[in-house]
Amino acid sequence: MFDHLRQLLGESFYPDLHRYYREYPLNGNELKDEGIQLQKFVLRSSIVSRTDLSPFFKKWGIEIDQETKNKLSKLSFPKFASYLDVNKNEEFLNFPNE
Repeated sequence: MFDHLRQLLGESFYPDLHRYYREYPLNGNELKDEGIQLQKFVLRSSIVSRTDLSPFFKKWGIEIDQETKNKLSKLSFPKFASYLDVNKNEEFLNFPNE
């Protein structure tokens, strides 16, 4: 799954995602709960790619909880349908806050 994301979203995806995690670190409770961490990964991956990646994660068997669905809906990103939907060359210098 992780390499599939890299292939679909480009080589800059993980450096951009890591930067987002540095700028908006998880808090104590989030660090203790793997379920929360997974939902944050779905949300943050979508923010960095400017694409609602929930269909991608669902195909990999990851359940998206209602809170994450609501947050993704508010962001109004296009839903991920195929690699053609992702602009691999665009740099995202300013991330929207969660």
